Amino acid sequence: MLGPETFAVTDCVIAIDDELFSRQVLARTLERVGHPRLLQGDSAIAGRELLQRCPAPRLLILDHDMPGETGLELLKAIRCGTTSAARDLPVMILSGIDDEQVVRAAIALDVDAFVAKPLMAEGLRSRLPMVLAPNRDVKPQAAYAALVTPAPGPRMPLPPCRGAIEVKLEELRVFQTLGADIHSAAGTLVATQGTIVSSRLLSVLHDIHAAGMKLSPVYLQPPRLAPSLAPPSRTGQPARMMRPGS
Repeated sequence: MLGPETFAVTDCVIAIDDELFSRQVLARTLERVGHPRLLQGDSAIAGRELLQRCPAPRLLILDHDMPGETGLELLKAIRCGTTSAARDLPVMILSGIDDEQVVRAAIALDVDAFVAKPLMAEGLRSRLPMVLAPNRDVKPQAAYAALVTPAPGPRMPLPPCRGAIEVKLEELRVFQTLGADIHSAAGTLVATQGTIVSSRLLSVLHDIHAAGMKLSPVYLQPPRLAPSLAPPSRTGQPARMMRPGS
């Protein structure tokens, strides 16, 4: 739950959006959860300049559809380490949820949250706890450099793997392995079969589902055989289960 001191006055937040209304919503929302130093720009070029002024912001909020360099292109540059910002900088992308290629590419670039436009204050606030959480992982630079933005078009999804188990999205958990591709109703690939679910991916899947994109059923790879409840003894024989009081 976000309190009034989510951000400290020493924190820096950068918001890049060419729409004045969205920047105003961002400013009002951030005021309610603290008073960070808010730097605003209307283009990716401005974003790069602001990252020079504040190379270690607590959060970067990026609109995707801007004149010139897009938000995704700037996100890719950050993940590739070609800007002054840390590669694991928390990044939130703002975009129309109907642009499924943007969603696909943002997930591949390890975006931390995906917020659909028109921007609403509550939608933004609900994503902040996950975005600001510690323990963040990024892939090697070469993995991001090989990605093309925007992502390739729709493809035929792979069938679920043998023995895959269907679960509801709300039942999906971190460290589980997808047993089938997750794709949109239009066929756009969102997450691939064999992907190990991270907290970042789980959060973004919930973001895009809540914003109205219909996703295919979620399948998990079959679990391995459960280990014995009783650990083996030092002689290699199963240990005897002890009853309470014995």
